[in-house]
Amino acid sequence: MLDIKNDGDLKRAQVVISEFLEWNAPSHALALEVAINEALNNGFDSGGRVRVKTRRIGSKLIIRVKDDGPGFNTKRVNVQLKEDRFEEEFEKLLETDGGRGIFLMRLFCDKVIYNAKGNEVLLMKRT
Repeated sequence: MLDIKNDGDLKRAQVVISEFLEWNAPSHALALEVAINEALNNGFDSGGRVRVKTRRIGSKLIIRVKDDGPGFNTKRVNVQLKEDRFEEEFEKLLETDGGRGIFLMRLFCDKVIYNAKGNEVLLMKRT
């Protein structure tokens, strides 16, 4: 588990995650790195402290990112994910200051699941 409390920890975690992805999913490493960095940066910005767990189970990578922040309302996002409506929202996302991270996570991962509070995301990818 990676425990990120400051910018130095964040930089070290990004290196560890990059190496994990290169070792476990070389053909998906760059895309997954973008998705995980989105989750990391969002968590770090909102919660200050972030914990990351990475695992490989068979041909599946599982990355859990949890922060200490207040979370966000996941109902709209979970509906979009369930109904695969992010493509409809893409044009709107291009014009906003935020929100693209969720789209990128969904684009690069097979599953993106948020907890009810909105301060934890589970990213899954088959390799």
